[in-house]
Amino acid sequence: MTCHQLTPEIAEPLSRCQFAIFLDADSRGSPGEIHCRKVHPASPQPGAFTHGCTPAHLLGSAEKLYGSRPQAVTLTVSAQTFAFGEKLSPVVSAALAGVVEQIRHLVGAGHSRLPKRSATLERD
Repeated sequence: MTCHQLTPEIAEPLSRCQFAIFLDADSRGSPGEIHCRKVHPASPQPGAFTHGCTPAHLLGSAEKLYGSRPQAVTLTVSAQTFAFGEKLSPVVSAALAGVVEQIRHLVGAGHSRLPKRSATLERD
């Protein structure tokens, strides 16, 4: 599922999943660093059904409204710039192969190999 921002409607299809990976840019870390973090459900806050919807709030909503939620991680790449444009910076573009490899690893291993805490992945 591709979207520009997370919205409350995503909670319903999320409730039917066993495993979810949220992909995004990150403002923390050095440009091109890949981070994998386990997502823990959080109760939606008043007003959380607007622009501030997070993966944690979606998991909490899925569980509360539909009785089920998947195991989930966020997989992020530290951005070099957040300026408007149609292309990724060269350092972020170079990190994409590592992102794809991490997704393959996570999907192939299932939720048995979720990170216990934040993990920064090394690039070759």
